[in-house]
Amino acid sequence: MKKVHSLLLPLLALTAGCIKEDPQACYSGLDLRFHYTLNPLDENMFGPEINELDIHVFDSEGVFYEEFIFDDPAHLVNEHTIHLPLPDGRWNIVAWGSTEKGSLESSYGMGTVDIAPSKYTYHYGIVKGETSLEESRLWVKNHEEGENGRRVVSDDLSRLYHASIYDIETVTSAKPATVVDVPMMQNTNTLRVIINGLPPLDTRAANDELAVSADMVNGRYRHNNLICQDALPLKYRNGNWEANDTGVQYDLTVLRPFVDDDDSELILSGPIFERAGYDNGRITLPIVPTILESPDFQTQADLDRANLYIFEFDFGSDSGSDIDLDFTMTINGWRVVHVIPEI
Repeated sequence: MKKVHSLLLPLLALTAGCIKEDPQACYSGLDLRFHYTLNPLDENMFGPEINELDIHVFDSEGVFYEEFIFDDPAHLVNEHTIHLPLPDGRWNIVAWGSTEKGSLESSYGMGTVDIAPSKYTYHYGIVKGETSLEESRLWVKNHEEGENGRRVVSDDLSRLYHASIYDIETVTSAKPATVVDVPMMQNTNTLRVIINGLPPLDTRAANDELAVSADMVNGRYRHNNLICQDALPLKYRNGNWEANDTGVQYDLTVLRPFVDDDDSELILSGPIFERAGYDNGRITLPIVPTILESPDFQTQADLDRANLYIFEFDFGSDSGSDIDLDFTMTINGWRVVHVIPEI
């Protein structure tokens, strides 16, 4: 995301007066009051979680008007309210956020898509006076060639947050600026895979022969934070193995899951599974349908509120080296499946 400018003095437009040298001081403008409560704590975590904002303003015709970047917590004044010195008009606002300065640019790109029959062409960057709201996209920037048409994400992703509001009117007058509440939501989640019962539990060799990945189709987003026909299929492999008290765990950082994503897959693979009798040495489970088996997850809002999904696999060992063919799996403490694989 190319930085256009930062608003270092968000309130001066209200107090400096209307002078020819500073026409923006003539605008009442727009005050955006941000909050982030769609989280497991049900508390406003905007300040602790979100310290960088990239705000894109589109006019009433859906044409890109201006970009405002806030990358210092000191800019978020008056209970997380940000002032945009906009002239009279109707506006569409799209905001992307992250945890610290530079985080958005390190992990994500903003650009456009040209849609032709059976073909999508992408261009980095959005252009003032040209880019339309409907063709603008945000996507994962760091990925490489993969398999089966998927791009591989091997780097950790910066936290990503989103908000959008539409058809907001500003009117120049003696009244204060228009104030609009802007609810943000997170777009990044952690899939934590815990594996218990695989001997040996605490050696590097055990980690080296285990692999975890997540296949999801959620690599590009429209202005309203929804994926579309040109969504990017991804294979996430951006975690690291760690030992715990009973086994090993692997944390993947992925973009938000969707309730209608029936094609998402969590894949465990390695020679240890092949020796245990699993076909091709792989265990494959649908991510979203399996999560939705838990009574805690029924709607899209339930998925968006969570920021950690724990997939825990418990394998039984007959001895110090043999593995039972079946396993029990729980998600966030809820037992969802007991599997005996076909050999």
